[in-house]
Amino acid sequence: MSLIGETDALILPPMLEPVKQVDPPWLEQTSQRRLSNKGGAAVLASRLHAEGNASDRARANPDPNPDPNPNRPEGEAAGGQLDGPTEGVTSWWGAEMDAGLVRGGTEDGDHEDPHVHQQEEPSQDSASRQEAVRDAFRHAWKGYKAFAWGHDELRPLSKSYSEWFGLGLTIIDALDTMWILELREEFEEARRWVATELSFNRNVDVNLFESTIRILGGLLSTYHLTGDPLFLSKAEDVGSRLMPAFSTPSKIPYSDVNIGRGTAHPPHWTSDSTVAEVTSIQLEFRELSRLTQQPQYQAAVAQVMERVHVLEGKLDGLVPMFINTNSGQFTHQGVYTLGARADSYYEYLLKQWIQGGRKEDQ
Repeated sequence: MSLIGETDALILPPMLEPVKQVDPPWLEQTSQRRLSNKGGAAVLASRLHAEGNASDRARANPDPNPDPNPNRPEGEAAGGQLDGPTEGVTSWWGAEMDAGLVRGGTEDGDHEDPHVHQQEEPSQDSASRQEAVRDAFRHAWKGYKAFAWGHDELRPLSKSYSEWFGLGLTIIDALDTMWILELREEFEEARRWVATELSFNRNVDVNLFESTIRILGGLLSTYHLTGDPLFLSKAEDVGSRLMPAFSTPSKIPYSDVNIGRGTAHPPHWTSDSTVAEVTSIQLEFRELSRLTQQPQYQAAVAQVMERVHVLEGKLDGLVPMFINTNSGQFTHQGVYTLGARADSYYEYLLKQWIQGGRKEDQ
């Protein structure tokens, strides 16, 4: 059944259920949220699961009684008790989780998760390696600022830049990285550029897949980390401008979109789209629907997956590399690969299942 044109009746999967619509805090209110991985991957994952993300926590749980002691040690509430979720919490991928499953253990050690170790201060060697990563980023960022600021990519040997879409891809790509690395000065500078210079009202053709994973995905992830509504607003703007790609006879999207004119077309060399590209944009559009409660984004990408799931031409679950946007059928049948033009189809099957709370068994 087609979902396009019937979005009013669309039943959103669990990860798209709305959180309470409360204005999230501005950047300075969440700027002390630390994501440093002091205790290893298990500790970081446990903290992300327990805390949710900045945007969901701010929207779903506004604090009517702010703590008078904001410098209280992390995890300790007033009265010396550990604070944390007591009912269902929203994980960083948006699925509801049992609060009892997201805590490392209890005060007496009962029911302690054996996979989550106690958080420890980083060793001198670990701290030096963390700083080396930060230094490497600063080095690359310095070159980009000096020779390519506001452009898509740096050309380090010629000390110049190259343009793909002319939308400052490197800046958008790097936002969440800077936040996680706690490079606040660099982040604030990039945020100012997004606020004052980034405009999608431009007569430019962009690739649907690349724009989704780099621009839409970069803005959504930064919104989740910071809770800053600027990034959600920009994400909704670009997401809506990408929607003409789905205006095809088969609803299999075109590869290219003019985000200023609102037109879309296949690449110049074929009328086909790449299977990997049309099935690797679902995460961002599903999440955009969840955050905005506008179902058309989810509906468009859901219909693509529904179409691909029922197509003939697969071989033991393997799919061909191309799909025609007019007929909605696989082309170049009999040619299968786990490489380019098909690879991320398999990758995103798993990612969509995880994003949906492991409940979408189709």
